[in-house]
Amino acid sequence: MGDKILITKKEYINLQERLKKLGGLRGVETELESRYVLLSSLINNAGDMIIFSLDKDYRYKAFNEKHLSEMKKVWNADIRVGINFLEYMHIPELKDRTRKSIDRALRGEAFTEIIHQSEPDIYYESSWYPVVQNEKVIGVTAYTRDITGRMHIEEDLKKSADEICLPSVVIFIQLLYLRAMNPEKSVTSSVFHATSRSVNAWRMSSIGSTPSLNNG
Repeated sequence: MGDKILITKKEYINLQERLKKLGGLRGVETELESRYVLLSSLINNAGDMIIFSLDKDYRYKAFNEKHLSEMKKVWNADIRVGINFLEYMHIPELKDRTRKSIDRALRGEAFTEIIHQSEPDIYYESSWYPVVQNEKVIGVTAYTRDITGRMHIEEDLKKSADEICLPSVVIFIQLLYLRAMNPEKSVTSSVFHATSRSVNAWRMSSIGSTPSLNNG
């Protein structure tokens, strides 16, 4: 027969307790791994949403694959957890503005802003949220979307509206003069009112809602 290992009853009980604890730790490890997989799936399947989280020193805590690829495309940066996010930004003005936005969130404020980056020409819509633990802000999380296409379409539409409606403004001013000089004549009344409506539409599209012009 092989050699026997003799242990006391007390040692046997202690060994059982250690094995139970080890089993418990493995269970916790499995649960943490499952939660990590779930969280990774959520942030990496968020469509075109760029997601990243920073600590109070602007260092990466986490980011999704979309942010990883965006930083590579825009800044040619290979980002890593633990590295200062701002160090990857090479435009001083943009770096300073981004730092101020992060600081706002670190003070507990949640907000959304549109950021224009000139080189390359990109518009981002960023929502910043403080990360709170035990009633203390320990970092920030950003949800960002590239809205360059939308902003360019809006700019083109506004430009087109200005080009179409600007002649109406000139005509309208001329009609104002004619009407002032010939108040007794109504031959231009219908044209006056039509042009007035056109100018109102132009003003509202270019500077927002404004009071209607007096059609008399």
